[in-house]
Amino acid sequence: MGYNGQVSSIDTAASSFILSLPETENPRAISVSSSGSTVFQGISNFSGLAVGTFVNLDGAIQADASLAATRIAVEDPAATTVVTGPLLFVSDAEPAIFSWGRQQQGALFPDIYVLGSQTFSFGNAEFHISDQFMNLQSLPFTPGFISTNRVPGQNVYLSSGCSRLGRFRGRLLFFRGD
Repeated sequence: MGYNGQVSSIDTAASSFILSLPETENPRAISVSSSGSTVFQGISNFSGLAVGTFVNLDGAIQADASLAATRIAVEDPAATTVVTGPLLFVSDAEPAIFSWGRQQQGALFPDIYVLGSQTFSFGNAEFHISDQFMNLQSLPFTPGFISTNRVPGQNVYLSSGCSRLGRFRGRLLFFRGD
């Protein structure tokens, strides 16, 4: 089962943390534990997590309602805001996309949920394919996600460290499968 959220506290001794879920998932927090078999992506190990880090993880629900993580991914350790959702429109006139922010969390969305399409500038953004896809080498073509091959319907993860003129300015854009 996949979860997106922001680390709100860390217990280093227990290799666990509290994950605050985005507004659309009924604002709540869940306890997440990791083990020696947890796969880390974007960071080398548990010590790469910090309070405020946005993560995407898979895990198994435990009897005490906590989550035992099998995979913890950090797409952008410097992000202060993230938005995940499908692309609705890609502009040919400027480096901008319109996306449905199915999940949104961070400094630009404190205690609010913006319903509807949002405009995102990607003029200086980096494009990546999420490490969540582990079988890309077996495809009969070389996969890529770049500024010229975005299409409506793609699920993307946008991260940012700032906002300008009311427009979300993407630092990193990831093609995601969730």
